[in-house]
Amino acid sequence: YTHANNHGRVRAILDTWGKDCDGFFAASNFTDLDINTIDLPHQGPEAYSNMWQKVRSIWGYAYDHFLEDYDYFHISGDDSYVVVDNMKAYLMGEQVSRLLKGHIDILSRLFYSSTKRWETIEAGQERPLLLGAPHPFRHSIFPIGGPGYTLNREAVRLLVEKGGPLDTELVNNEDPREDVFIASL
Repeated sequence: YTHANNHGRVRAILDTWGKDCDGFFAASNFTDLDINTIDLPHQGPEAYSNMWQKVRSIWGYAYDHFLEDYDYFHISGDDSYVVVDNMKAYLMGEQVSRLLKGHIDILSRLFYSSTKRWETIEAGQERPLLLGAPHPFRHSIFPIGGPGYTLNREAVRLLVEKGGPLDTELVNNEDPREDVFIASL
């Protein structure tokens, strides 16, 4: 995510790690197709204090336009750097493969009451994943939003589909803590 005053950062991303992504767009308040920014409307003001509404719109847009095109979706600000090859290797690696099959890692076991429902995966079911730098918060854990976090297709689907959390929870909330809200949902 970005805004018109920071489009120089988006160009730098495209010149560095963005070109290694299988797909890339930056949600902004101004469309510039040369750098893949799109004016993505959201409720409330274009302000950091309203990051939750911007991120709700981003996930909705990714769902509407790209859900079947990619297995994983990474979100971060325009001040992040991602080593895409390392991320791809991790996502295709053994640890994520085990998580997709229902493994509950040590960190998740600390918060087992909220993760146990995903321990058993039925045939044909995909387990939703939310991956990022973990941060304990009260009696839960969330991925710190600053460096970004990654959702698999099933997690995006669960968030956005009709009646899902983005459609029913915190709909009118104006708040910067989008990472906390995504994890709680």
